[in-house]
Formats: sequence, C-alpha cells, structure tokens
Amino acid sequence: MKRFLFTALILTALVFPGWALDFDSHRSSQEQLNSQDKAEDGDAQSQLELGISYEKGDGVEQDYKKAAFWYQKAAEQGNAEAQNNLGLLYLNGQGVPQDIKQAMIWLKKAADQGLALSQNNVGILYENGNGVEKDPQQAFVWYKKAADQGNSDGQYNLAVLYMNGTGVKKNTAQAIFWYEKAAAQGDLDAQNNLGVLYERGDGVPKDLTKAIYWYTKAANNGSALSQTNLGVLYMDGDASVQNTEQALYWFEKAAIQGNMKSQNNLAFMYEHGQGVSKNMELAISWYSKAAEQGFAMAQNNLGIIYSSEGQYKDYQQAFKWFKKAAEQGDAEAQNNLGLMYMKGQGMPVNYKEAVSWYKKSAEQGLPLGEHNLAVMYMNGLGVKKDNKQAINWYQKAAELGQPLAQNNLAVMYMNGEGIQRDINKAIYWYTKAAEQNLTLAQINLGLLYADGKGVKRDLAKAKYWIAKAKDNGSQDARDIWVSYKLWKY
Repeated sequence: MKRFLFTALILTALVFPGWALDFDSHRSSQEQLNSQDKAEDGDAQSQLELGISYEKGDGVEQDYKKAAFWYQKAAEQGNAEAQNNLGLLYLNGQGVPQDIKQAMIWLKKAADQGLALSQNNVGILYENGNGVEKDPQQAFVWYKKAADQGNSDGQYNLAVLYMNGTGVKKNTAQAIFWYEKAAAQGDLDAQNNLGVLYERGDGVPKDLTKAIYWYTKAANNGSALSQTNLGVLYMDGDASVQNTEQALYWFEKAAIQGNMKSQNNLAFMYEHGQGVSKNMELAISWYSKAAEQGFAMAQNNLGIIYSSEGQYKDYQQAFKWFKKAAEQGDAEAQNNLGLMYMKGQGMPVNYKEAVSWYKKSAEQGLPLGEHNLAVMYMNGLGVKKDNKQAINWYQKAAELGQPLAQNNLAVMYMNGEGIQRDINKAIYWYTKAAEQNLTLAQINLGLLYADGKGVKRDLAKAKYWIAKAKDNGSQDARDIWVSYKLWKY
C-alpha cells in the first residue's frame, strides 16, 4: 500500500490548431460601417475583416454563419487568411456543418499560397488523419514549411516529429534546434520540453540549471505542466536542487489551475508534512480534486486514507476510490481492492474477488500483488490450492525485492512444499528478507542457526539476527533470546 510522489515528466506531443488571423480590434461604428460597405462592394480584405468581426463578436453580435459567409466571399477571391479562417470554421462546425474534408480543401488553398499558419494546420490534419489519409511524411513537409517561415506552432510540431521519429528519422539534435526556435518565441510547451531534455540529459548534456531555466520560463507564464515538472524537480530531483518550499509553491500554482498531478502531489505534501505543516483535511481536499478528475494515483491515495485506522476511516469511501483506480488499471489500487475483499472491510469476505484483483495487480508486476496472489494459492483461498503457482508468484515477487515473498519462498524451500527441499536457498531468501529488516525473517533465520537444522549450528549468527528482531520490538525474539541464552555468544 505504498504511495509515491509522482508526476511523469513527459515530452508533450500536442499540436495546436491555428487561430483565425486577427486585426486591430475596438473599431468605431463608422469604421465598421465603412468595412461593411467595402465588403459588399467586393473588397476581399474588408470581407475578411468583417468575417473576423462576426466570428469574434467585435462591434457586432457574434454570428458564425455571417462570419462563414464573409470568409467564403473573400476566400473565393483567393484571400489566404480568409481561406484559413473558413477552413477552421468547417473544422469546428461553427456557422457551417462540420466538414473535415472542406476544412482541408480551404486550409490547403491557403497553405499553397504560403500562409504559415495554414501550413501548420494542414500538417496537423495530415498527422492526425483528419479529412485526409493519415500521412506523417506529409505532416513533416507542411510543418517544415511553416517552421521555416518562423511559425512557432510549426516549429514546435516539427520538433515533436523529430523527437518521436514520426514521418522522419528520429533526430534529437534537430528536435532541440526547433524546440529552441519555438521557445525563443515564447512557446510554453517548447520551453517545457527543453526543460525535460536538459533534466534527463536526452540529446544534450544533463544540466539541471538549464532545466530549471526553461521550466521556470514556462511556469512563470502559466504553464501548469511546467509548474508541475518544476515542483517534481525541486521535490524529488538531485540533492543539489531539492527545495521543498519551492516544490510546494509550484505544485500549488499548478493545482489551482486544475493540474491533477500537482493536486495529488500537493496533497501528498500536506499528508506527510513535507515543506508545510501536516494537514490531513487539506490533503484529502486536494486528493479529492485530483481523484474527481479521474487521476488514478490520487484515487488510490484517497482510498488508502479512508481504509486506514483512525478518524478518517470510511470503508465505503475507500472501496469507491480503490475501485475507480483499479478499473483504470492502477496496480496498487487493484492490490488494495483485493485486500479489502480478502479482509471483508465494509463488505462480506469474498476470496474469489480478492484473487481476481490480486491477479490483475500481479500480472502488471506489482510485487505486493504477486505476493498476495501467492498467499491465496498457498492457502487455497478463492482458488484451488496450488503450491506450484504459489512458488511461481512468490519467486516473481521475491526477485523484485518483496521481503514477505522472500520469507515465504524461504519457508517453502525449507519445508519442501511444492518444490524440492533446499536449505541453502531457504537461507538465501531468509537472508534477503532479513536484510530488509523483516522481523519474521530475522527470527526464522536466527532459529535456523540456533537449532542447526540442516545447517551448521552457529549461535553467533543466531544472536545477530535475533538481536535485530528484538530491536524491532518483537516479543517472540525476546523469548528466544532468553530461551537460548543468546547473550552469552
């Protein structure tokens, strides 16, 4: 039931539709009338401007149909900006029936005239296969045309293609080149992605100072993604940059904007009193905000709080949130839901359901889920008893470092249950678990050496491990200490 501070640092591959070209707003009524007259007389520029006025509701009541009408007039005269804007109305179904093919026709006309904004938009349609067969190579061609003209969206989108090797051979150096071009123009996502690359040392030497520089540029301009990434770097990065106060500051900025990962991380800090006074009410509040947005990690974290003993215990709420996260494929939540079914917390015990959820968790490689599934096979709970399956899952979990599984695998080797008895392997796995400070394994290993069963008796080693268990507060270890008079050795 472990929880981790988590935010994936991702290279966003988002693309942005170009917006309608604008002109100076806040025109006077007389200017509006003059534009109307010129438009009606067939002046393409005035038709474009009138279309923009109707699309934006600037000086007139917003009316997408009239916007489309005037854009069409100007577009048919070859006005590239009007062709672009008409294409976007068709793309979004504003003032005209949505028609992606018509959108592509008009955007392509503008792009062919060299309008960078439309070239980027055509690239988007080719990349996504909207209104045209998906063609990453054509997307690359059009993004490159837009990028070469200085269009920041085209530069960003071109960088993403280079980064992912989509439509072009992967080339991190070229990706960085175009990210830098877009970032210099203030593109927040390009700035964020440069931060990611410098943080990871991907295609550039790792440089946390530069990572912080780019994250901060984007974060200061409101990028919730960069605010989150900056928070993670300050919270969980190299010791040289760790700063819990700064982490809290940036997580809060992003959380207020609705970033669910930052909401989860902010809650984590309040729950554990990291960089701020511990406050469970605020922790629950922020976890809830992220959980209600569907963030599985926050749903699981909220479930953990509600399933724990204490004033916040509420098994119905715990079950609700574990189930939501588990159904999204969260391995920890699947294990936790299985545990509720096994223990009958807030519901009758249901071993079959427990096995079902443990199995989902185990198949994702969660060590605790693997261990718990092994326990069910070992004891025949909700499934036919099967020592071989138990050993299989204990082995998987043990190899991933799960101490309970290491101890239980040692027991099976010790007793020869479902596997040939092997004292050396039993000692090996007991030791692995004992070294992780698992009291039960320390006692088992200590007794093995104290009794000398299958191994040479070694009371010094017995003393060492029983002392460890005793220091952990085990009464059984204290009794063994006295019974074997281990203080003598």
